[in-house]
Amino acid sequence: MYYLKPKLINIQVGNKYVVLLNESTAHHLDLHVADRVYVKNGKPEGIALVDISEQMKDGEIGLYVETWKKLKVANGDRRISCSIAPKPESVVYIREKLDGKMLDDIRINKIIEDV
Repeated sequence: MYYLKPKLINIQVGNKYVVLLNESTAHHLDLHVADRVYVKNGKPEGIALVDISEQMKDGEIGLYVETWKKLKVANGDRRISCSIAPKPESVVYIREKLDGKMLDDIRINKIIEDV
């Protein structure tokens, strides 16, 4: 788990949760663009997609409007925890389908739910 200083990125991205990291911070966490991270601000938590920009300082995490609201960040909050999120269960099912396996309704519904 890595703790980062939150910074509001006053852009709405359309009901998606996105965070913005400095390239150095992303490298330290072994993250790349479009990876998923688990972010937490005390009790509020969620999964967000990663974007990378040199406009962020090392040790900061940019939170787009939807993510800022989901985590209930206040301007005085000093740390947001960030870690690599596990891959969705549906990734395993997609791999099974690509390998020629027939999928049952439960697996198909899980893929649809995750999308």
